[in-house]
Amino acid sequence: MLVVEFRTTAYAAFRNRIMTAFEFDHRPPPVSQKQHGRRGGPTLCKKREGGLIAQKTGDWNHAIYYFARLVAVEPSDVGYLLLSHALYQGKRNQEAELSYQQALRFSTDINQAQQRASQLMAE
Repeated sequence: MLVVEFRTTAYAAFRNRIMTAFEFDHRPPPVSQKQHGRRGGPTLCKKREGGLIAQKTGDWNHAIYYFARLVAVEPSDVGYLLLSHALYQGKRNQEAELSYQQALRFSTDINQAQQRASQLMAE
């Protein structure tokens, strides 16, 4: 029980640090009404796609923005690997390492997750 509480607390602290850091770095990119889900925000698929598009164009701040939102809503090993890559490319190495550590915590097979993240980035 103590391990679960520690992981939950550590994850919450990490997520809050990431979200706070990104909220003041830049404003979110404009999103059309068609990209919004029922709750008024971009859907998970749109967040991942937005991050991948920004990553392919070298816009690391927007890639970080989208991937951070993605893992905040639905944490996964692949999501954290995508965020880690964007953070590293954006010269935010310490945060990239934290994101990679989160990916390791979520993953049952990190090699498979890395392959999936690489496939997504190559598409």
